[in-house]
This record gives sequence, structure tokens and C-alpha cells, in this order.
Amino acid sequence: MENKSLTRIYFKEILKLINKKDKRSVITWCRKNRVEIYSDGSEKFVYEAEFNSAYNQPIIKRYKEKYGVNWLEMYELSLENNLHLADSNNERISVSKRYTPKTKASINF
Repeated sequence: MENKSLTRIYFKEILKLINKKDKRSVITWCRKNRVEIYSDGSEKFVYEAEFNSAYNQPIIKRYKEKYGVNWLEMYELSLENNLHLADSNNERISVSKRYTPKTKASINF
């Protein structure tokens, strides 16, 4: 059986992400964004999924308004830094990685 566990983000990592220097700012940010804080001995942490959800909430709301039913697909493209792979209907387009020759002349080339 596969052991799945939630990934933790400790305060010192969060400080960099929210561009703050004091751990009290992390506590304030987490409370404001309703992210639960946990303790691991002397260090405090949050779960990565909860943090990412709260941190990305403004862009998620914007994408829901802008892209409607396709917001999740556009958000995933954004996470991959591939928004340019969306067509005019805001749907993922497939990109061929390799050129496939179609004529006999190009196959023999």
C-alpha cells in the first residue's frame, strides 16, 4: 500500500513566499486566509495544499470569472507556464513534439 502524506511548509519558507521577515506576519496571514497552523515540536507549519489554495485564491477567482467552465484547465496551463497553449475558446491545444513527414519525398529526405 502506498503511503500518502500531506506536504508541509514551515514558517521560514512561507516568509519568503509572502515577502515578509517576521514570523508574526505568517500567523497574521494564515489567520486572515483561514489556513490552519500546526506545530512540529518547536517549529510551526501549514499544509502545502491549504497554503497554495489560499495564496492562489485571487487568481482562481479571476480565472473563474474570465474563463468560466474552462477556468481549471486555464489555471493548470498557467501553473505550467503554458497559457500560450490555449486556443481562442480557452481550451488546451495539443502540440506535436515531433515532425512527422507526410510525403514520400520528405520521408526519404
